[in-house]
Amino acid sequence: MITITTLGLGAIHYIKNHQYFFISALVLRFLQGQGDVLLQFTGYCILTNVYSDNVMQVISWIEIIVGLGLGVGPLLGSAIYPILDYEGTMYAFGLLILFTMIMSWIMIPEALNETASDAEVAELETKALGLTQDKNPKANIGWGTLLGNRHSFFSLLIMFLGTADVMFFKVFFVLELDETYHIDEENAGYLLASTSFVYLVACLTLPYTCEHSPRKLLYFLSMIGFGCCCFLLGPSELLGFPESFALMVSSLPIMGIFQVFVFIPIIPEMLERLQVDLQIKEGEDEMVDLRLNDIVNESYTLLFALSNFVAPLLGTWLYENIGMRKTCDYFALFNIAIGIISFIFNCGFSVFSENREFNKKLMILKGEEEEDVETPEGKQPRKTFARGGGTFHAKGGGRNNQFSSVYMRNKRAYMGNANSVYNKMHNEISVKKANMSHYQKKTGMTLYNKNNP
Repeated sequence: MITITTLGLGAIHYIKNHQYFFISALVLRFLQGQGDVLLQFTGYCILTNVYSDNVMQVISWIEIIVGLGLGVGPLLGSAIYPILDYEGTMYAFGLLILFTMIMSWIMIPEALNETASDAEVAELETKALGLTQDKNPKANIGWGTLLGNRHSFFSLLIMFLGTADVMFFKVFFVLELDETYHIDEENAGYLLASTSFVYLVACLTLPYTCEHSPRKLLYFLSMIGFGCCCFLLGPSELLGFPESFALMVSSLPIMGIFQVFVFIPIIPEMLERLQVDLQIKEGEDEMVDLRLNDIVNESYTLLFALSNFVAPLLGTWLYENIGMRKTCDYFALFNIAIGIISFIFNCGFSVFSENREFNKKLMILKGEEEEDVETPEGKQPRKTFARGGGTFHAKGGGRNNQFSSVYMRNKRAYMGNANSVYNKMHNEISVKKANMSHYQKKTGMTLYNKNNP
């Protein structure tokens, strides 16, 4: 869809009627946005399900690639636009996206596209009916749960505003540069790319700087930081800043730093906070795990898309009525106000001690604590090892008692979800076979089979 619409945006260059051109561009951009939403929602859902043990790192890599694309895109567009003009630039990007689509089709594992046979679907529906009748009340996680939970509510609010902060000025920024500072459109692309490149560097350095800092504190700092950036972007009339090109441009790379504090922590924060608050133990009920992942990713994608839609409209409307300087002042004050509210109601002065207590509860919930168990030799420490959402208990802490993934692999992923209920049930046979092969390798003996004594 993104490939077709990008090529279509180049083709409408030949429409000479201004009204038809405008309508065609709106329709194509709308469809292009739909393709972008489908891509984001599918990508985040699959990755947070398949890599549920390492969500933070996976999302970091996603955001690194996003930052790289956002940085290279304006640079590449600004470089080829003078050579290929509007339609040629669109065709070039359309072919680039087409190449990416072909590579994705070749490289993405076939198991993610595997569908079930009619017999398997019937079996799954029967199983699902039984699960529905005995459904865990925690499976009823919905928007009310997210918005009623203080941690997830502030996460979504901060993400919505963080997205708006980097989008509200994109429509009129180039126009302001041209009219006030006489900077042409070609060079404006390089300035906008500075935000994305700093964002990319910040994503790479996050694991070595503040990865283990309280995410609530990062949210607060991001709102205060975005507010200061908006004051610089104006430059602020409220604070009496002079109309300076240097002040305006200096805000763009700084924004890239505070973007990291918003977009990388949000999904891990929501997932883990909801798990602790609702006492959801991963692997205990697949329906609950899947529902939690789905609603968190759904809310993230929806509000991200909504902010991308609302922020440019609101920013442009304010710009046309009160000018750029006051528009940026209003956004700055609103960010600082939300930052203060989040500090009072979601962060607080005891944020570090609260974060340590939260991590302790999360480790206990995931089964990563140590406790003593009774054995014939007396009390021995039992270590609990987290394995893909499930747990395996090894008495005495011996390494030979740990379950090795060498002996079992997931055989398929139903509907592209490696953690789906169907996949869990289908792999029960794999587990049994793995246990048998493990026993045979250790003892050299064959387990008794009544059908083959």
